[in-house]
Amino acid sequence: MARAHAALRDALPVSDRVRLITNQPASVEANAALVALGFEGTVLKRPRSAYRPGRQSAWVKHKARGGAQGVLLSVHQDRDGQWHAICNVEGRRVRALAGARSSTLIGRPVSIVYSRVDADGGLREARLASLPVGS
Repeated sequence: MARAHAALRDALPVSDRVRLITNQPASVEANAALVALGFEGTVLKRPRSAYRPGRQSAWVKHKARGGAQGVLLSVHQDRDGQWHAICNVEGRRVRALAGARSSTLIGRPVSIVYSRVDADGGLREARLASLPVGS
């Protein structure tokens, strides 16, 4: 197998169209290092699983997750029926996915989870954390 990999590397040298992808064992530390570099997360697959484009049911995507605290300012429903919250997070307005019951928390502190922080400081894929049962 190693000889086949070496032959393939020689036949297709790394360029702007061909990238050499290395793998490493899955670990919390490896995922944290990639997230710290600005990546969205990692994809976990079996070592012998061949690459195929598109979604693969045998692969698991482990997305980054950050958290922030804010105050819920308002909740509204868009034309498609999706609920959105506007929150004040450290003096900045943040839009997050929400639920209809979120309106009971307007004016109160809320937890927000997100996948990463954009270059402009916006929170990517932000949503309100789960509401306590009975809210």
